[in-house]
Amino acid sequence: MIAIYGRRRIGKTFLIRSFYSQHLVFETTGLYRANTKEQLRLFSTTLQNKSRSKHTEAASDWMSAFSRLENYLNKPSLKKQKKVIFLDEFAWMATAKSMFLAAFEHFWNNYCTRRKDLIVVICGSAASYTDPENSKK
Repeated sequence: MIAIYGRRRIGKTFLIRSFYSQHLVFETTGLYRANTKEQLRLFSTTLQNKSRSKHTEAASDWMSAFSRLENYLNKPSLKKQKKVIFLDEFAWMATAKSMFLAAFEHFWNNYCTRRKDLIVVICGSAASYTDPENSKK
């Protein structure tokens, strides 16, 4: 896993896209101040377009969304290549009570760490990140 953060508009996304252009198999960007439903809809639509999936509705939760991503990554056409997943504006996806971080942690620990052909890049503009699921209101 690679984590990149820094001020806005300094070229983080350009760097990742340029360096991994031949290996990017999935890329999505969090939506600023969007709710969980909107984040899931974007993630699902992006995955559907990339994978030509039969799923037409958005995933109902982040566990389902990452499960769909796993299914896509297990496609025979992707088996023999190095794969890069790029989650840009990562912190924006983790909306309050969304369980995004729990689902991502499960995806990382139970799927990604078992793979030698997979790189996950998370990127964001916030130098300090507060978990909205555990922050006090």
